[in-house]
Amino acid sequence: PWYTFGMAESFLTISSIVNAEPYLAKTLERYPSHERAIAELAAIWRFNGRAAEGERLLARLAPRSVWVQYSERMLSAYFEDSGRHPEAVAAMERAFAAGETNSRARVLLADWYLGEGKYAAALPQYEAAVRAGWDAPSEWKKLGFSRQQTGDHAGAVDAYQRSLKQDPQQ
Repeated sequence: PWYTFGMAESFLTISSIVNAEPYLAKTLERYPSHERAIAELAAIWRFNGRAAEGERLLARLAPRSVWVQYSERMLSAYFEDSGRHPEAVAAMERAFAAGETNSRARVLLADWYLGEGKYAAALPQYEAAVRAGWDAPSEWKKLGFSRQQTGDHAGAVDAYQRSLKQDPQQ
């Protein structure tokens, strides 16, 4: 019974959304409430210009469901991989608006903001990531830079010191 979904997952593993799409659709024909299949197919449809269909499919999930968050993260990845950066940022922002808590995704969004010079937007993302236990020297350094750029010099010094304590060679 899981063959179609397993095939879809295999194709998604090798980044072949074109081949995964029909298997996800077949999974939903057999199991209409399969949340992960709903999330993945909704992301694929929205990425491929079938936004209305994708939104209708996504609406079958609870608004703050982890699968809505997952779908937005997947959509963000598809957009970023295809060079559609502004759409990737918007999708990741929707993931967090839906309750996303993934620290890696939070750092990615913060890095995108930092790269765009949006230090005030990057700052709460880095702060949330380190509060959640993301304790890498590079993120402390970027947090320090974001704090410095937004005028929090004491906070910047603290973040830079934490970064240097973890990796004195940087």
